[in-house]
Amino acid sequence: MDEIKVSPGLVQPFIENAIWHGVRGLEHRKGFIIVKFIFHEGRLTCEIEDDGIGRKKSDEMRSLNDQKKSRGISIIRERLRILSNLHNNTYQVTISDLYPDKNETGTRVIIDLPLERV
Repeated sequence: MDEIKVSPGLVQPFIENAIWHGVRGLEHRKGFIIVKFIFHEGRLTCEIEDDGIGRKKSDEMRSLNDQKKSRGISIIRERLRILSNLHNNTYQVTISDLYPDKNETGTRVIIDLPLERV
């Protein structure tokens, strides 16, 4: 694993979103954020999970407080699309609710990362 390099620009925006749009909105408890890197069959996957307020509630709060449109995720998706074309591979981002049956759904982000060997 010491020989693998990951561009921080592909992971950092999702960790920042977990803080700003996930656990920061919790009122009566502290939240958690887990970041895992999984190397499997020649691919590297990053999983970022938070037990925060969830995407829907975050969007509702943001529309009340902040009118600017965040572009971080769309920039990462475009970067991965370009890397997929350059390396003739498929890199993607999947975003889902961690606990869809709860009021505070949390969020799971799975990023299929391109590998660079040092």
